[in-house]
Amino acid sequence: MAIIGYENQFAMIRAPDAVTYGVPYDYTSIMHYEKDAFAKPRTNSMEPKDRTYLDIIGKAKEPSRNDWKKVCMIYSCKVCMGENMEQYQATVKTVTPTTTRSYVSGTHASQEFFHVSRSRD
Repeated sequence: MAIIGYENQFAMIRAPDAVTYGVPYDYTSIMHYEKDAFAKPRTNSMEPKDRTYLDIIGKAKEPSRNDWKKVCMIYSCKVCMGENMEQYQATVKTVTPTTTRSYVSGTHASQEFFHVSRSRD
């Protein structure tokens, strides 16, 4: 469970509204929070559904290859790390994050990869 005041750090965005730049989800991203980010002591604020990544998320010391791909897409690079970037389709949208979880249809992008941890008080 997140510490009060940091809930907005876990706002969920519906998959159709997420701007991914055509790059797959990256557990090894330098931008990824650790499993216990903003959590109460001895609790996790998030847990990957694929438990292999539990002790990997949030540990990166440098940008991953996918981090660089997103930077290249943002700056409209034609070639990035020797790779032709035209294969990645970027559709930039203005998105207003929401914390509501009562969507009638669709899925949350982060729910595809994570269980949001709950306090066991």
